[in-house]
Amino acid sequence: MKAKRSSSSQSTSLVEWALGAAGAIMVLAAIIYLVYFGTVASSAPPSLHVAVRDISPLGDSFLVSIEVTNKSAQTAAQVQVVGILRIGSGQENSEANFDYVPAFSIRRGGLLFRNDPATGTLQISPQSYSLP
Repeated sequence: MKAKRSSSSQSTSLVEWALGAAGAIMVLAAIIYLVYFGTVASSAPPSLHVAVRDISPLGDSFLVSIEVTNKSAQTAAQVQVVGILRIGSGQENSEANFDYVPAFSIRRGGLLFRNDPATGTLQISPQSYSLP
């Protein structure tokens, strides 16, 4: 004679339904995220910003530590950052190149000047990049 199974072991419990729904929501959210960043967000150009972190003496020069931030979903390659130090009627130029600045990332580097940047006007900006 066969034993009769209880009806509770054959039906789907509320916990299983809740976990199934949570899993379906996570899969749907992942698909929406991938579609958005694959189409909309990656079509915007890189948004590069340069900030001075520190200025310190380095031998007979001055090191200006910089930070390049990419605030977009597009990666930038061969990023060129130029610094111009104006002292009186003269100016001194320095440049740094960053091979790769990924989306939503920060890269650090430095610019070297012979004169103290504190004695003049320092202007630093990204000048160019290429798309990888």
